[in-house]
Amino acid sequence: STVQLLLTACDYVSALDVIDSTTDVVSNNLAGIQCFKYLNQELYLIKQNIENIMQSEFVKAVRTYKFDKYDDKEKEILKMEISPLIYGLLRINKMKNSLQMYKDDLTLFLKQKIKEVISTCLAVLLEMPVNEK
Repeated sequence: STVQLLLTACDYVSALDVIDSTTDVVSNNLAGIQCFKYLNQELYLIKQNIENIMQSEFVKAVRTYKFDKYDDKEKEILKMEISPLIYGLLRINKMKNSLQMYKDDLTLFLKQKIKEVISTCLAVLLEMPVNEK
């Protein structure tokens, strides 16, 4: 289908546009036809899936980004990867949610790292003789 082709090309905004226009046509022009009875419901579920995919792909892309490690070519590749996600998330008003997901993910990661450092330091301290502490 057209939506699948657009998603394969990471063209989330166009895929959402196709879903919205199809939903509009079904609601306004095909409302009484039985075979289209559940199509709007299916389109809504597809749209929700696309929204979830965009959010998780955004968090995944940002999580793997090493701010000081990329050269210009790698930055351009990241920009090409993340731009459609940002446009799509802004279009569906989910950018704030996605940033919150990233913040939560980063907070969890940092808490785990802090626990690891504290555990390592405690282990070293507990192994030291009392007079060296």
